[in-house]
Amino acid sequence: MPTRLLLICLSITAAMSFTSCLEESCDAYTTYIAYEPVVIYPEDYRVEVIPEGPRQICTPSGFYYYQDHLMVIEKNEGLHIIDNENPGNPDFVSFLPIQGAVGLAVYEDVLYINNANDLLTFDLSSIEQPRMLNRVEEAFPAYSSFSDNSPFGNAGGIIIDYLETEMTQELPCSDAPRNFFWRNDFLLVSQAEFVANASADRSSLAMSAPDVSTGIGGSLARFTINNGTLYSVDERDLTTFDLSNPAVPENVGSVH
Repeated sequence: MPTRLLLICLSITAAMSFTSCLEESCDAYTTYIAYEPVVIYPEDYRVEVIPEGPRQICTPSGFYYYQDHLMVIEKNEGLHIIDNENPGNPDFVSFLPIQGAVGLAVYEDVLYINNANDLLTFDLSSIEQPRMLNRVEEAFPAYSSFSDNSPFGNAGGIIIDYLETEMTQELPCSDAPRNFFWRNDFLLVSQAEFVANASADRSSLAMSAPDVSTGIGGSLARFTINNGTLYSVDERDLTTFDLSNPAVPENVGSVH
């Protein structure tokens, strides 16, 4: 055997022998951001929605403009309706308490907005006092931007939000690092993953000229309407609703 090859074989054998003597356990520390699910139940949110007095906007998460009125979604809580005829002095006129609200659009004086994974319609002929027309139950997938079925001991519950708290999680080296996972009813997301996603540019609000029977939504909208069809989009699917009867939208299918 040539000398060089013999030396390589000896080196590999020595390295393997040395490695086998090392202790095969260790601890690693990774910082995660923990999210506690906020769960609601059908008996709580499947109720008639009655307009309330105006509220202050705290966490806006969606915008829509229709006939001199600005509609602003309060994250997971409902919809602000604002008379914007005088943009220099907007008038807050009413609030619709709708849990889990994410997307909205308007077609021929009918408002479409999700209530967790249900789809609601409202008559806007009196836009400052909307009247609930119809509810399509489970119009959207159970696991989507509109709602998440609770994976734990909350049978029938829908997750609409997460309350954030930072923690340091101790993991054994044998537990491969993961960007996110569930533990003790908390969703744990690695700090690095959270920062990377949060840094993405989400400031765009490009708008296009609307059909006269609809309004204007922003580029982050989950709903849009075209040619008498309502389109909704989540992380995986585009779902369409036929609006031949505007008050009672009909689900006509989804594409992945």
